[in-house]
Amino acid sequence: MRAIGRAAQCFALFTIIATQLHLAVAHTWVERLRLISSNGTFVGDPGFPRGNVLRTSPGFSDVPMTHLLGPTIDQSTQMCSDKQQDAVQTDGSPRLKAAAGSFVALEYQENGHVTLPNNQAGKPPNRGTVYIYGTSEPQKKENFTAIFKVWNADGTGGDKRGRLLATQNFDDGQCYQVNGGNISVARKTEFPKQPDTLQGADLW
Repeated sequence: MRAIGRAAQCFALFTIIATQLHLAVAHTWVERLRLISSNGTFVGDPGFPRGNVLRTSPGFSDVPMTHLLGPTIDQSTQMCSDKQQDAVQTDGSPRLKAAAGSFVALEYQENGHVTLPNNQAGKPPNRGTVYIYGTSEPQKKENFTAIFKVWNADGTGGDKRGRLLATQNFDDGQCYQVNGGNISVARKTEFPKQPDTLQGADLW
């Protein structure tokens, strides 16, 4: 799964919102960031979120990498999890190097939210919307309600420290997690890939 946005000068806040009634029902996280060249191919070394835990790490679970928003979102709700407040990269997960204005792909696992449409009721056709925000003036304890749908594309929203870089469908039309569902089987046929150590047989 790939969301595309222009690089901000320092970092991007990445938020995925998928709603069923009033509850968030999807969870995933940015696994890897790639710089996109003018011809649409990935170039350079990949980058990773701050505080990243690779799927290849011993005893991996999704708990350290998920920041689940509860049914009530208020001024105490933080944009980033407590584990990712500091701009610290873990060993083996360097920060992406990209010039301001570059196009960057944010890769994430669809976790069955796309390829298993009936495992939860009420999924929207696009499986939710990805909002990508960026700032050159990051702060600790960024407040969700001060950024989400407040920062805008021209940088005049809220405290004016950041911008909305892009909004895209959660489903990019290609991604799949390998399972027996019709969507997964069809996409694996249309978009085959060799398994690798990070993605496995799935396609981000």
